[in-house]
Amino acid sequence: MSRQGWLFIATLLLFATALATSSCQRESTVPKGLPFSVVKGYQNWPLISISYRQDLRELHIILGNTTALEDFLHGVPDNGYPFTDGAILVRLVYTARAHQAFPRYLAPGMLKGLDYMVKDAQRFKATRGWGYASFTYDEKRKTFKPSSTALPPEKCIKCHQLVQKRDYIFTPYTSRRPR
Repeated sequence: MSRQGWLFIATLLLFATALATSSCQRESTVPKGLPFSVVKGYQNWPLISISYRQDLRELHIILGNTTALEDFLHGVPDNGYPFTDGAILVRLVYTARAHQAFPRYLAPGMLKGLDYMVKDAQRFKATRGWGYASFTYDEKRKTFKPSSTALPPEKCIKCHQLVQKRDYIFTPYTSRRPR
């Protein structure tokens, strides 16, 4: 095949990839404009904490980007300082199930969704500097889509108001090694 033929095929592939990527991003944006792409690569982010929500029987795995991790390592929010703009916390939500071999042990069941919070004091003034996004996991397609049952950010901040002194973050940093 000629060089022009290869260039044409490469250009076509790039165009198709760009088109597919842009359509996915449009589909994966929650109201208020927070796209899933903000947490791209979250699978490689460090563990911040694990929690269990009793009323919903859910296990939550909390991950953070490097900005959030650095803030936690410096004592935020327990030291009274707010998180740095750009800090992102991801919450993976799983059903809780009894472990097959040891039923008294709770294990992650089905992945239900992914929620995230991003700190931007200017952009999210109405919600105390935090933007919220919620995505439901589609098991058939193995993808996340904007949650149709997610609370609007104005409702999210009402619960997070309970931890106002912790910069509206419930999660304690539990990955620190004991001294």
